[in-house]
Amino acid sequence: MESTQEQPTTSQPKTTVESAVDSIEGEEVETKVETNVEEKKEEEKEEEEVLLDGPEEDGILGIDFGTSKVTVSIIYRSNEYPAIVRNDISDLSTTNVISFNGRERLIGENAVARVIAAPNATIVGVSSLLGVGEAGVKEALPAIDCGVDESGNVVLKIPYAGATSTFTPTQIAAMIFKRIQAYVKESEKKEILSCVLSYPPALTSEQVKELHTAAAIAGYNVLAAVPDYLCLSACWLIKHPLEEVEQEGVPATPEAKEGETPEETPATPEKEKVNKKVVFVNIGSTFTSVTLTTFEPQTISESQSDDLRFGGQDVDQRIFDFACKSIIAKGKADPSQNNRNRSRLLKASTKTKLLLSTTDRATVTLTTPDEDIVVPLTVAEMETACASEKVALKQFLVSFKKKIESEGAIDAVEVVGGGARVPFALKLIGEVFECKTSHTLDSSSSVSIGAALLGASKYTSYEVSKKLKAPSVGEVDGEAVVGDVSELVALEEEMVVRDTEVRQLGLTINELESLLFSLKDNLNDPKFKDFVEEEKKEDFASLVRKVEFWLEDQEGDEDVTLSEFEEKKKTLLTEGEALQPKLFERRQEIAKEKAKNEAEAAMKSALAGLASSSKKKDKEPKSNKQIGPSVHRRVVVSTEVTFPSSSSPTSTSTSHLHLPPCSLPSPTPSRDSLPLCDRSQLLQWAPPK
Repeated sequence: MESTQEQPTTSQPKTTVESAVDSIEGEEVETKVETNVEEKKEEEKEEEEVLLDGPEEDGILGIDFGTSKVTVSIIYRSNEYPAIVRNDISDLSTTNVISFNGRERLIGENAVARVIAAPNATIVGVSSLLGVGEAGVKEALPAIDCGVDESGNVVLKIPYAGATSTFTPTQIAAMIFKRIQAYVKESEKKEILSCVLSYPPALTSEQVKELHTAAAIAGYNVLAAVPDYLCLSACWLIKHPLEEVEQEGVPATPEAKEGETPEETPATPEKEKVNKKVVFVNIGSTFTSVTLTTFEPQTISESQSDDLRFGGQDVDQRIFDFACKSIIAKGKADPSQNNRNRSRLLKASTKTKLLLSTTDRATVTLTTPDEDIVVPLTVAEMETACASEKVALKQFLVSFKKKIESEGAIDAVEVVGGGARVPFALKLIGEVFECKTSHTLDSSSSVSIGAALLGASKYTSYEVSKKLKAPSVGEVDGEAVVGDVSELVALEEEMVVRDTEVRQLGLTINELESLLFSLKDNLNDPKFKDFVEEEKKEDFASLVRKVEFWLEDQEGDEDVTLSEFEEKKKTLLTEGEALQPKLFERRQEIAKEKAKNEAEAAMKSALAGLASSSKKKDKEPKSNKQIGPSVHRRVVVSTEVTFPSSSSPTSTSTSHLHLPPCSLPSPTPSRDSLPLCDRSQLLQWAPPK
């Protein structure tokens, strides 16, 4: 048998075809690698776009444009909860009133006084005028002339800028929106235009469209217009996350080998969120809406919603009527026949309504120049005065409860709104729904807060979107259709410029009058005797009188411009300093010294307040609970005082004031006391060296 021996294999040179195949395979590998890199870059780009989705600007506004008040909230990408934007007088809401005064528009609290003084040029409850027609506007504003223009739009005829101007209710609403925009810019130090509007369910689609159009005229980027019950739902869900309960899992049975008995693996409990049903009762100024909302994981659904023409203003009116009867019975004049007394008594009635939510009896006080007229009022008397409203509210609530009987048990009844503190209303709500009412949401700001939350939840770049999922809320994407408003936008911008000029003109006139009075006083003041050059004293006095006469001639002249007053003030300062240089130098020295003393007094007062609060804290009994480290901080006070130079109205001089450092006990900061936008950045504290 022959033995066969294996021959060693030798590598044969590759043919041209084989080499080409290998080359192609190598190119495919390289192509695949390049493709994977490109796909990875595209994925990273998509992830980056997701993080930056939503409006370019960081910040979304929630605007509750109510009948009597307008409230605005703002949320940033890093915030978990919105903050309320304050207006020019630091109020959380702005009164929904606008008045035309000559060439200027007064909005908010500045316009309230003109409700009596100029009823033909003052508009109250702007949102209630949208889409109600000519008859509705006349009923709401009997003192204002109105009509219909060529396009069929209802217009208000207002005396403005020396003529009778016509504005639609939508334009009037846009004026309020524009002023709110200025408040936001002043508060946040930047312009934020992206917003979500809330509206009462009672509004028709046409009224919602007008509200949206008004915001567009003011320059807002309206992301959505949503009913107020959805805003309340979003706010409630953030405060009350759905509870999770463990559900029984399915036991797992692994495959067994031959001859072995399979063993069941214990079931792993699964967590599931519990659904909740909440009734929201929103008692506004003029309307009450009731909504049943079901909260499910990733879903907010509304099953029933009704509204009633009843609000806090109806209760105010009944208290007002009761007080009028009592005042007339005392032999006094009827307050309803005098516009000023009527306004005073209505304000007193609103105040009494709030007091009766915390006590059984209160007083309605009408303050007049001659005397204070006091009318005692109890809760029982208020309920008797509101008997018809009480009956209507009870029938409304009972009817709504019947509608939702098939929906199952109710978990909570949340009451919000300006009329949420009316005693008989709260009592009726509790009796009808057979449960205790809750008040976990802020009555005045929860709607605007919810609107901001809904807007932010649409975009993953906002932190709150991790807690509130907007895709489940279909209505948040419904936008009204707005036509071409470019002409109205231009007109509004023109009026804003005019308002600014009028306000600045008033300030300049006041400054010029004050300067004239001060210079006249200096000429005859013994303290300035050594600084007045006698040979030029008469020329200086003549200059002051000349400017004073010119100022008197401008009174009532609406054609005078701001630049004319600024030029006259500049001329007075320049020529006056040339005639009396020592006098102006002394005035500047006094101004510096006064500013320094005021700043020093303010700083000492602040330090004294800190010392006083620390002493009070030392006297309080110490708690066993350690809240934070007991530390001291080193305080170094430095302030900068700036004031105008007498030689040039545009230049300034600066003086620095340094107080010696001192060591004062400092209370531990509370997380809740920090601004919402800075809660993630707690103050860093260190003991003194």
